[in-house]
Amino acid sequence: MPNRIDVPIATLETNMLHFRLPEGVVRVAVIQAADLHNMDSKMLFQGKSDPYARVKVGSEERQTPVIDSNLNPVWADEDVYQPNEYVFDFPVHDIVNQQIIVELWDKDNDADDFLGECKIQVSDIYNSYYR
Repeated sequence: MPNRIDVPIATLETNMLHFRLPEGVVRVAVIQAADLHNMDSKMLFQGKSDPYARVKVGSEERQTPVIDSNLNPVWADEDVYQPNEYVFDFPVHDIVNQQIIVELWDKDNDADDFLGECKIQVSDIYNSYYR
């Protein structure tokens, strides 16, 4: 057996900063959007937007499926809660400073068009459930 020398590369504090465990998990369900702007009305075919949502928490990002030609897309029935393509779990490393960002986009063949966004502080959600 070869001889072995253990050399600590990083202190415990440094290790905790780079490889820390999350404080929790936030589950985001994208249900629907309403009265979206028609970004495809300027085109020759006068179609409707093909919306999809991007959800971001920290460095993680997820996306819903595209719903074709719909200005009031519904990704899921509110009464039937089943984890699938519109429900996302994200690790939360900083309850105070992290936020949930939901962006709506119109899918196009060339570059997608931005429809709008919503930002929610994770601390607001945490405080509303754990006072």
